[in-house]
Amino acid sequence: AFDKIVEPNALNNIIEHVIDDAEMLAIVLTKPIEKSRLTEMLVDCVQSGWSTQVGMLLKKGADAKAMCDGETLLQYAVTSNFEEAPQIVELLLQ
Repeated sequence: AFDKIVEPNALNNIIEHVIDDAEMLAIVLTKPIEKSRLTEMLVDCVQSGWSTQVGMLLKKGADAKAMCDGETLLQYAVTSNFEEAPQIVELLLQ
């Protein structure tokens, strides 16, 4: 049963496998997750160009001012050429 207390390591393993699946990530995000972990996930999702996941993580409390490759996430998104960059920029600016 997924509603039992989940070991942090088990949760991390689950996160690694569902981060690219927005519906599954939404389920994982119903669990208490440390802000630092949410922010790591946010960086991954910005780098991958997944605006849906970026939006979900920001709502959950991930830090939009995180750094990524020596620049802010916003700078990174602005200079990236992936398809969903404009949506991600918009989300980070909210």
